[in-house]
Amino acid sequence: MSRTSRIAGAVIGMVALAGSLAACGGDSLEKEKGSGSSGGDSKKGSLVVGSASFTESKVLAELYAQILGDAGYDTSITTVKNRELYEPSLEKGEIDIVPEYAATITEFLNAKVNGAEKAQSTPLASGDADATVAALEKLAGPLGLKVLPAGKAVDQNAFAVSKEFAEKNKLTTLSDLGKSKLKVKIAAGDECEVRPFCAPGLKKTYGIDV
Repeated sequence: MSRTSRIAGAVIGMVALAGSLAACGGDSLEKEKGSGSSGGDSKKGSLVVGSASFTESKVLAELYAQILGDAGYDTSITTVKNRELYEPSLEKGEIDIVPEYAATITEFLNAKVNGAEKAQSTPLASGDADATVAALEKLAGPLGLKVLPAGKAVDQNAFAVSKEFAEKNKLTTLSDLGKSKLKVKIAAGDECEVRPFCAPGLKKTYGIDV
């Protein structure tokens, strides 16, 4: 089967929609794979669907695998810890397709292509979904990846404090929290520290002392 590198559309991240990354297929990165296999027509070939190790990503990967299976492909799912592992595997052809979040993958590739410092000072993802996807396409192409049509689903980050804390400090927005100059701790995954729409975004956009 002839395979092309592509980034498929699927979910959405943050204020944007999602693009799914896909690349040339090859051997899987890990021995352990999820269910996702299908009784498709083997003449169409096999596809490896990538997934990060959090629940939502696993669910999306399973959906992709089942849809591709219904279309006649033999599918399998490879789960790795995070984007830092599966994105390079897309370029190498070890994974064929990964459901992604447009804004987050755009900034990930922005940092990879243009450097972390420039990506931080000149972000390419925005609240304009079309503009974000257009920027993603420009970043992905030279890496041998393609962005497929984006999905309509929306997935946004949300931050919350207790009612008592909000009332005590007169907080109704993240901007209020930044202006308060209060030092706060975030309960989040370990990647929040480096993800542009988590701790770095709270610091840069709202001036929150995280």
